[in-house]
Amino acid sequence: MTATRSEIVQKVRAAAAEIRPIPDNVSNEAFATASLTDDYNFDSLDLIKILFKIEEDFEIKFDEEKVDSETLVNIEDLCRYIETQVAC
Repeated sequence: MTATRSEIVQKVRAAAAEIRPIPDNVSNEAFATASLTDDYNFDSLDLIKILFKIEEDFEIKFDEEKVDSETLVNIEDLCRYIETQVAC
């Protein structure tokens, strides 16, 4: 499965919006640079739910040794990680 950056951002946004509302007036570009925890007040359980949804949507598996709060600081980092996984 291949996906464009725009498609990845849209799917991540949709996954996040299932947990907490993302304002409609936030562009995908602004959303991509945001932090789910700092900008949208997602907690650790919310983040786990989003990661599970992303694994399902993209048919990927997150490597627990490579994915943590230091490697995934913002949504852009998450999208980059997804890109590397869907390209495999």
